[in-house]
Amino acid sequence: MTIGLALYEDLESLRELLTGRFSTAENARRTTGLSVLFGEEFEMPIRDLEAAEEHHWPIAGPEAHPHVMRINPGHVIRPPLAWELELLEGCLKAIPEFIAAKQPSRTVQVPLACGTLDLDLAWVDPP
Repeated sequence: MTIGLALYEDLESLRELLTGRFSTAENARRTTGLSVLFGEEFEMPIRDLEAAEEHHWPIAGPEAHPHVMRINPGHVIRPPLAWELELLEGCLKAIPEFIAAKQPSRTVQVPLACGTLDLDLAWVDPP
């Protein structure tokens, strides 16, 4: 179990993954998404850790160091692009309020460092 946020590109693929019908290897082959995980310092890419130290970015706790990654089919992992970081930033800002509101769906405009991001949020029933 990991603490973080995962964004999947395809709802039907996510539903299939959640059914448990496929092996771990098959799930890895099929998975495409973007995630931010929170863990210990050693789990964070060294360049990100050095930047956090250089710029004195606050970390919420010893097990809250962020690690952002893009996962492509075949379990190919790469660093995120700028727009992917903006999408994660917007989701991390919008989702807590969406959960607290307990509405079935909501459209929000999230302020970001580079402007604003419009998000359509909705609860989805599990498979």
